[in-house]
Amino acid sequence: MSASDTGSNGKVHLENIERELGAVNELDPAKVRANLAKWILIGVFVTIAASSAALLYVSNERLEQAKAIFEFAKTFGPPIVTLVIGFYFRSEGTA
Repeated sequence: MSASDTGSNGKVHLENIERELGAVNELDPAKVRANLAKWILIGVFVTIAASSAALLYVSNERLEQAKAIFEFAKTFGPPIVTLVIGFYFRSEGTA
């Protein structure tokens, strides 16, 4: 938001912001869906990779905690991945 977006009374002029950023109705739903799916899948992958690395590099005192986190990630990850893939690749007729 720049100084030209606010008037002398301190109010924000949304028209100026919309002109700079683009209107909401200009968003492509396919691109938004792809971007959302990408970030969710990256998050699940990072969670599983971090918990796997914790199993390899954690000290013996904390091994049980690392195993519990890995089991959670292993149980949590696949359903989220299948949900995202099902949402992203659903037939266009049901949109």
